[in-house]
Amino acid sequence: MLLYCGGGSVTFEELAERTRVQRPGAWKRWRRGRDLIMRSFYTLELAMYAGILDPEIADVVAQDLQDYASLARGEGELEEIQARIEERLLRLKKILPSARATP
Repeated sequence: MLLYCGGGSVTFEELAERTRVQRPGAWKRWRRGRDLIMRSFYTLELAMYAGILDPEIADVVAQDLQDYASLARGEGELEEIQARIEERLLRLKKILPSARATP
């Protein structure tokens, strides 16, 4: 949600206006997104320690995180970064069925 609404210091009022939801809805979505990011991090950490994290998937996740960090620093164009992330998401969807078949 925040990726598509720009970076910097966006208030929840601005976020609500840009996404056309009410302010409490913007807050709930932001909080839910933050919680999901943390849950995803712990899932990746567990997979890494268990030795079941596919290296190709780890590379895609690392590239996504690098793009998010660049965006947070104000580097790069939003549309360009969104396009790269969406391309990797499509590539990841192709990888996942083969990754699930591997024990």
